[in-house]
Amino acid sequence: INKTTKKPTITKKQPLKKLVHKKTKSLWDITKNGIMLAHTFKDPKTGKIKNPPKGTPKAPNGWWMSEKFDGYRALWDGQNFISRGGNIFEAPDYFKNWMPTNIVLDGELFLGRQCFEKCGIFRRKVPDENEWKKLNVNYNIFDAPAHKGLFEARMDFIKTTIKTLCAKKGQVGKCPLNLVKQTKIKSEADLNKYFKKLTTKGAEGVMIRAPKSPYESKRSSYLLKV
Repeated sequence: INKTTKKPTITKKQPLKKLVHKKTKSLWDITKNGIMLAHTFKDPKTGKIKNPPKGTPKAPNGWWMSEKFDGYRALWDGQNFISRGGNIFEAPDYFKNWMPTNIVLDGELFLGRQCFEKCGIFRRKVPDENEWKKLNVNYNIFDAPAHKGLFEARMDFIKTTIKTLCAKKGQVGKCPLNLVKQTKIKSEADLNKYFKKLTTKGAEGVMIRAPKSPYESKRSSYLLKV
């Protein structure tokens, strides 16, 4: 109560502060440090399977398999999503607010199976927040380039990282960060079974990764595409 007028004092409700992603120094220069790219599992002319690196079992025996997504490959450098060619994919603040500023991640900006034509939104210089939300953009993460561990250790690290990021307070809506599912396969017959199952559902294909493999910032025979 205002003592002078004896009338209620009305205070304006303060608007909630909007989370804004803090700009930090890029942690990974893709033009200098590179990015891991895949060889083809089988030569389309000869049918020969790609030779594995020394000390690695021949693919696909004991390798890890995951879905090949038809989105936009994007490396998160702690500040922006970067294309293979070193260009920035501009993302709305709400999306970048979910991302870490101290970790490099490798993944795919993804809208869903058979939605590649709609992925043109990632090329826009000024992103439309409402459009990103409407199309339910996700970031499917499959590696952590700056982590020095082997593949399995990197997957554990990403799993823990995503859990922490998705539990951040003050965020609105569903967390868009996903750990790409990895399945251990035993043989080529096993690979073919999963390939058929996924492509029947609209997947683009599959990727296979050598067990206990490092992150190589080049086209690597530790990573094969089917």
